[in-house]
Amino acid sequence: MTWMAAVTTTLRFYPAVMKVPARQPLVLAKALSSLAVISGNRVSLGAGLGPWREDFAYNGVDFKKRGTLMNECIEIIRGALRGGYFEYHSENYNIGPMKMNPVPDKPVPILYGGHSKAALARAAALCDGWISANADTDTLKTLIRELNSQRERVGTLNRSDFEIHLMDVTASRADDFRRLADLGATDIVTGFASEGQAMIDQVRRFGEKIVAPLATDYQRS
Repeated sequence: MTWMAAVTTTLRFYPAVMKVPARQPLVLAKALSSLAVISGNRVSLGAGLGPWREDFAYNGVDFKKRGTLMNECIEIIRGALRGGYFEYHSENYNIGPMKMNPVPDKPVPILYGGHSKAALARAAALCDGWISANADTDTLKTLIRELNSQRERVGTLNRSDFEIHLMDVTASRADDFRRLADLGATDIVTGFASEGQAMIDQVRRFGEKIVAPLATDYQRS
């Protein structure tokens, strides 16, 4: 992301998704802070738990505590990136007074990835958006209903800056992506299963077939 930020001016970047509780939150916060500053606030944190026990075991982290650790990591990252003196004390982390510098002049958005009810509840209550993984349209409809139910429960349903990033594995035409916008998507997630020149060609075709018609819609609106 650092390399790409250095040679672009408008693209936004985020990992989709980084297994946050397996990492040291202050080190992650420092990386996010530096990248946000040098990119002009073009980075977000795509965060998730991760289902693989070895990710946690090999880093000396208790897999059974991953949900609690995620919640605390979010608090620590947000607190450290505010720029003032910050400290945090819990059963899992003991961080004395510290101040991170430089910090961005805007908060780094935290987007949460996961399809479980607990994941949707965490996205609604603690984060600035939600990222779906591979799913079809009907599954996405169900997930969006649950996400919005959780947002209504915790009072975040009216947040105008809440992002919803949707990946529909059945989408192949511009109309399919318009349908995702109707579901509430603020951003569309897609992928290209190739490399090198083949991927560049795929991206170019996607731009011509999908992005250009949608951009025309946006300009008209």
